[in-house]
Amino acid sequence: NAVQRKGRVGRTQEGVVVHLFPKWRLAELRKWPTPEILSKSLEEVVLQLLALGLGDPHEVLAKSLSAPSAASIEHAVWLLQEMSMMSDSQNSSASEALLPLGRWL
Repeated sequence: NAVQRKGRVGRTQEGVVVHLFPKWRLAELRKWPTPEILSKSLEEVVLQLLALGLGDPHEVLAKSLSAPSAASIEHAVWLLQEMSMMSDSQNSSASEALLPLGRWL
């Protein structure tokens, strides 16, 4: 982040920050970057949650700051099940829900 880099210059000694883009581009940059959960596909996020054994994707994602809708989570789970990356068993734990293809990806 360009603003973050600018803040680090001169902390311990004199320094100069050089941006390799024009000023108009700096003005167009967002003040805060897009949260990673919104910039990645929800299917990828669900796979990572399952691989890390963090629990049920519905419960974990509902607690996130930029929580996706329940319908979006359900669609991501359905798609992963259709692609044989996740089991459709409701009784399996998060680590057991991940099938070999999902674990590999």
